Amino acid sequence: MRKTEAGAAPGRATLEAAFRATGYRVVWDGASFVLRLGACHADFDAHLEQHHCRSWAIVTAANPGAQLLSGNENAVRAASLLADLATRGWAAYPACNVADAGDWPEEPSVLLPGRSEAEAAALARAYGQLACVCGEVGQAARLVWVLPAAEEENG
Repeated sequence: MRKTEAGAAPGRATLEAAFRATGYRVVWDGASFVLRLGACHADFDAHLEQHHCRSWAIVTAANPGAQLLSGNENAVRAASLLADLATRGWAAYPACNVADAGDWPEEPSVLLPGRSEAEAAALARAYGQLACVCGEVGQAARLVWVLPAAEEENG
């Protein structure tokens, strides 16, 4: 994702295309998966079921509002997210959002098994994110926009 000339985040259609052109890499109990928006992931679903989970989400604290931050700023934000999750008692596993074209830095993120779309969206919103990725066993991974309605109309 690139900023517009004025420094603002790109429009929603551009952002959605960028999110769709990203692999969401997760590592959980020694198993690795690359999740894609709009796709089902049978191997990942089986792993979820082995852990008695039906839902999942991926959330990042990096680059809020699609505004590129430094590696150090993103590291501080990632540490804050992990501390927040530990305080909540939520299981979290390492993930990384990787743009297919390599035109956006890899973003550290977390896989949150067993979390609802509402929980993930609230967490993403708290960290200034525009969207998060959610899914359920047997269903395609989906992009969940977390902007308030007024902001969505302007984006």
